[in-house]
Parts: sequence; C-alpha cells; structure tokens
Amino acid sequence: LQDLVAEDSKRTLGMATIKRTIEDLRKCIFWAIEDNRTPPRYKCPIKESSHYIESKGKKNVTKKRCPNNAEIEQLCSMERKFSKNTDKTAWLSIPTIARYTGMRVGEIAQLSKSWIVERQGVRCIDTSSGDLKTRSSERLIPVHSKLSGLLDDLIGSAKGDKLFPDVGTYTTPSGVIKYGHYFLKSYNKNCKKIAADLSFHCFRVYANTQMLDGGVNLTDCERIMGHANSTTNATYTGENLARLKQAIETIL
Repeated sequence: LQDLVAEDSKRTLGMATIKRTIEDLRKCIFWAIEDNRTPPRYKCPIKESSHYIESKGKKNVTKKRCPNNAEIEQLCSMERKFSKNTDKTAWLSIPTIARYTGMRVGEIAQLSKSWIVERQGVRCIDTSSGDLKTRSSERLIPVHSKLSGLLDDLIGSAKGDKLFPDVGTYTTPSGVIKYGHYFLKSYNKNCKKIAADLSFHCFRVYANTQMLDGGVNLTDCERIMGHANSTTNATYTGENLARLKQAIETIL
C-alpha cells in the first residue's frame, strides 16, 4: 500500500479506487463474521490498512469549476467528433439537457418518454424509475422553458421509449452498469480542446451556480440536482414544483 500511495512510485490506480476496493473487502469479511462463517475472535486485517489510506494517503480532490458564458456555449455546440456509439442527435442534445437540468450523464443516457410527466401542473422529468447513483437522485426536475421544444422533438423522433438508445452502455467486471460511458469518454476528450479543466461534470457545476447566483435557496438547488441533504430545513420544506420551476428558470 505504501508503494501505491508514494508520490514517486509509478501509479496505475487512483486512491479512490484503492480505498473503495479495500472497503468492499472489509465489508465482506465483517459479513462473514456476522454470519458465523469465521471464528468469533477473528480480527479484520483490512481495518488498519483502510485507516492508513483514510488518514495518510488521502489526496486533495480538485473541484470542477463553473464554465464561463463563452465556454458553456462552446460545450453545447462542439464539433461532432466521437465514437460510433453516439449519433449526432445525442451529441448535440445531451449537453443541452445537462445545461438546463444539472442531470448526470448516466441519468440523461437513460432518459425515456415515460420520464416526462406533469405534476402539480408543472411539466417535469421524473428520474425515479432509473438506475440511479443514489437514493437522493430520485427527484422531479421541472422542464426549463428552453428545453421544452427539444424534448418534444426527441420524443417525436424516438423509435422506442428511450430517447438516447445508442450512447454506449458499459458494464464493469464487477457488474456496475455505466450508462452513456462511451459518449462521456468522447465528450470529455473533446472538452479539453476548449479548456484543460473542463468536463461533462461542469454542467452540474454550471446549473448549480446559476441557480445560487439567481437567488435560489440551497435546499431547492439540492432537490433539483439530486444531492443528499439531511438538514432540518430540507426535512420540513415541502416539495413545491412551482417554486422549483422558478428555480430552474434562473439557468441561462
């Protein structure tokens, strides 16, 4: 482990990957203990190692910055250079949807006709039936006025329920499904031509920043973005879609 985290060593794995793998192994060992599959006095050999990585090997994570006005326009109209897994419609539409919703690429890649619903008189994207990153990702996202026409066009031209059926789904050896994986790889590669520190995730930063700058309260931003929130304010504030619609409209 010391060789893996040493700064002068040849690194082939990121710290997050190493830590996650050890944590998974640790959970398996504790499961075995609880299920009486090992002697009751068995001591988990992973515990000290995971503590080492937590306290000694943790490196600073660079936060994604918010694109400026010129960059956001470029990100939404990049020249079409990508793998065969993504068609032209998806290449141009997915960034625009991300811009006005703050949705993750894996969520947009699963976007279906059935996700477009009306609740409380507000047209929304309902992500609850998707294969989502976290439970807090289940949410209703009001449709931005600048996005409504695009969604109508996509729904009208879709041959099945899925709006983007060919964006390159990848299943990892451990069985994790990454929706839009090949689209994301191609898109992020092309982003670097605009600025080295830009990526698809910057759309989430942009949407969140636009709403906060527009005076939207933090709780509503977190509801729209699908961020986990355990604050008292979030617990007692009801979901008012008319208010969230006003919040989403602050995105330029």
